Amino acid sequence: MALIDVHSLSHGRSRALRVKVTLAFLARFVLPMFDPYPYILVNPAEPFLIANLEQSASLFVFLLYLFRL
Repeated sequence: MALIDVHSLSHGRSRALRVKVTLAFLARFVLPMFDPYPYILVNPAEPFLIANLEQSASLFVFLLYLFRL
């Protein structure tokens, strides 16, 4: 029987996988929370020049109610 040190072979791969999963999580869930929503006209016949802050706030700002500050 031969002994193989598996831990040392997979140690570099697990760190790279952990970094990839962390970056994918940030790109998918965290970064879109800070992206503001586009302004969609409610009444195209009479458009507002400046949108209300509630209509274009990002999810992070909307959840923390920071658009009123």
